[in-house]
Amino acid sequence: MNLAQISRSINSQHHLDMETNLMNADIFIERIQNLSVRYSQNEQKFKEIWTELRILVDQFPTLNTKERLKVLEAVPSTAKTVMLMRFSFHSLVAAVRGSSPDTLRRAVFATVLEGPISDWRNQDLIRTIVLIKDGAEKIGIDPIALIDEVAGFVAESTANSLEKCMREYREYSIESMGFEDGRTEEGFTYALKKPFWETNPTRGPLPKD
Repeated sequence: MNLAQISRSINSQHHLDMETNLMNADIFIERIQNLSVRYSQNEQKFKEIWTELRILVDQFPTLNTKERLKVLEAVPSTAKTVMLMRFSFHSLVAAVRGSSPDTLRRAVFATVLEGPISDWRNQDLIRTIVLIKDGAEKIGIDPIALIDEVAGFVAESTANSLEKCMREYREYSIESMGFEDGRTEEGFTYALKKPFWETNPTRGPLPKD
């Protein structure tokens, strides 16, 4: 690394440190809302907002308790929820590929930022928890400890839902949620399983005439 690159790196880190110090709930909510608007306008440009969203999600646990609760109580929008669900899934896959606990933790924080979680039986939550459990086991970390850690940063109702869901569904497989291990050109991924009748043709829909 030459001097110019070192200087840019230092300036970039200084800028991020200042942003972290200045961050509060109102700024956080405004930024994540702006990102969700950009996402909803063109979902194909998801990669363009990835870094900004990653930095923002990583800043959430640095907020104080009052500010975090204010962020979590903000009225969710469909665009924000969909964007964060996609970000959480991609972070989960990246965590498995890179054996990265930090990236997996980011996936869980993105999940809690999607909106209030009041019912541990919510199907989207169950599916996410089972995938996170599988990802944690793949990279050798305790999924319950991971959920307990994140639960310490969120509202009590959300924490209880996360912990209850993990306890109740820890033994469930990703296959039971409609997923299976897959591969792409980039490496590992969680792939949707083929419909039952594609692997069991005699039990599927009748062929067209």
